[in-house]
Amino acid sequence: MGGLKNIDGIRILSPSIDEQGGRIVIRGVLDNNFLSNIAIPDYQRELVKNKIYWGLVNVFDERAQHLNGKKSCVPDVTLACREYEDYEIDSDSSVLLPRAKVYLVDGLQRVSALLHARQLHFEDSTEPFKANLGCIVHLNTSIEFEREMFKNLNTNHTSVAADVIL
Repeated sequence: MGGLKNIDGIRILSPSIDEQGGRIVIRGVLDNNFLSNIAIPDYQRELVKNKIYWGLVNVFDERAQHLNGKKSCVPDVTLACREYEDYEIDSDSSVLLPRAKVYLVDGLQRVSALLHARQLHFEDSTEPFKANLGCIVHLNTSIEFEREMFKNLNTNHTSVAADVIL
């Protein structure tokens, strides 16, 4: 990976590139070395470090995953790159979005918890941090498109009752 940690933008591992509504969409796994490059737009709600947040930190903490013997799934996050449609395919087939300003549309608690777990991991380990988070990245967006997507992702869904076990 060499000097790639010093670039702006993000890296997507195991990518799938598609077109949706006239925009390029990339699905894959966020390289957690680039998480701090993701910008938080003003339409995003504030971070709340509640029971759910700390549960996510534990899910991402590799030590906790090894202790309880099971892997937990966390929904993908939604990202957007405004007025940007260039991407590079790296030698390991990952996708780089160099110099891109990447905005977090949905998933603030998940990205923040992953960053927190990563920080805790490196406080007492030199082993690679292997927890990851899936993503969908929309290229060449506008703030209006992102706001609409944020509203749809956070208001137009059916809640599941707490007593329902799937």
